[in-house]
Amino acid sequence: MAEPAKPRNDHMQPLGELAPGTLELMLNAVLNSATDFAIFTIDTQRHITSWNIGAQNVLGWDAAEIIGQSADILYAPEALSQGVPERVLREASSRGRAEDEGWHLRKDGSRFWSSGILMPLKGGDEGRGFLKILRDRTDQWRVREQLRESEARFQHLADYGPAFVWVTDPDGLTTYMSRSWYEFTGQKSELGRLWLDAIHPEDRECTREAFQTANKERKSFQVEYRLRRADGSYTWMLDAATPRFDVDGRYLGYVGSVLDITERRQAEEHQKILAAELQHRVRNTLAVIRLIMRRTADASDNINDFTSHFDGRLNAFARVQTAVTLDPTAGVDLEYLVADELLVYTAHENEKGQLHISGPEVRLQPKAAETLGLAIHELATNALKYGALSNPNGHIKVTWRRHNTEGGLRLRFDWVETGMSMDAAPVERRGFGTELLDRTLPYELGATTSITLKKEGLHCRIEIPLTDRIAIQKAGVMPAARVQ
Repeated sequence: MAEPAKPRNDHMQPLGELAPGTLELMLNAVLNSATDFAIFTIDTQRHITSWNIGAQNVLGWDAAEIIGQSADILYAPEALSQGVPERVLREASSRGRAEDEGWHLRKDGSRFWSSGILMPLKGGDEGRGFLKILRDRTDQWRVREQLRESEARFQHLADYGPAFVWVTDPDGLTTYMSRSWYEFTGQKSELGRLWLDAIHPEDRECTREAFQTANKERKSFQVEYRLRRADGSYTWMLDAATPRFDVDGRYLGYVGSVLDITERRQAEEHQKILAAELQHRVRNTLAVIRLIMRRTADASDNINDFTSHFDGRLNAFARVQTAVTLDPTAGVDLEYLVADELLVYTAHENEKGQLHISGPEVRLQPKAAETLGLAIHELATNALKYGALSNPNGHIKVTWRRHNTEGGLRLRFDWVETGMSMDAAPVERRGFGTELLDRTLPYELGATTSITLKKEGLHCRIEIPLTDRIAIQKAGVMPAARVQ
């Protein structure tokens, strides 16, 4: 049985089936009405056969100049070398339509980016050529290229910048993570919420809560956590993110960045340690000053005597503090401590050879330096009043050395004054200096002390155990003075 004839809708008649006269009328109407579209026709050899006012506006040629010429003159050189005209024609012939997008030329030689189509025209059974429509899309091309360049810059920054970049969808699931995240963490995939697996277990829950709360309220947030490296170690990170919205205000999710803040955290921890150390030192300094003041007052006969001794001891203590603050971790060089104290009194006498200071490098811990510095001050003050520094012929020799004992390594410090007669020297009463040597040094430093008075002078020996509490075994760099 023959199939029934399908109903025909003349209003939907294909362009290729229109009668030639009707087609010409339609083309003329289109050609003369569109002023910003370049609309023209070409034959099967790509020669231009008709040209509308829009083509003149867009391309610059009028109909009299262009009709009959090859449409190839409209293409940029690179398009011609790539065979674009032939390819577009073949595609339009085989598929009934071809996209023609690329660089074209105007009459004045200027270039513009166009988007267009090429469609075959048919009349009866014979091909009648092609209809081509072009439009200047240079502005859109520039916007597209700028967007493409912007995306390329973003991609480069995201992959190689100092921060890891990430993006989520509205449900909080990760949809993008920069390459540097993978390289840092060693993770193979971060999609969903797998990125949480790289966070330290102790920081994971608070990080999850911070993100979920912010995502619910759609607000910016910052959180610090420890992130696991590919080698298993952890690094402190600052994760900061802000919500994204489209032009209609719809919530799209988050974009965030993760930045290494290990150095900042270490600096903060170091600052806390320094603050605690400073508080400790201030309390210790005040305690030492109170002790010096009280002991000086107990040993003084009048206010002038108190002021003189207290001022000297306070200055000696301040000199030690100055040496300590140069580098608290390097300790105080013993030679620097001795020379600095003696040169306060004897800078000019040294030209006569009154001083000799020698010994191996020994770095004292700050507390030990404070106590031993006060002892050296008392010995120097006594020498200035009654001993070698009160006599032009007097001489002071200060030496020290390390030596091993059954109890461990010890420091032997010798202060020897010679070159004067002790017959006229007054008998020193038990005062601050004597108590410092006999009681404070043994108590604070575990030292043993001895003072010997002979006719030709004084000999003080101090032996101190060189423990880690007393001395720094690995010496740093600190200026030292040597006087001989």
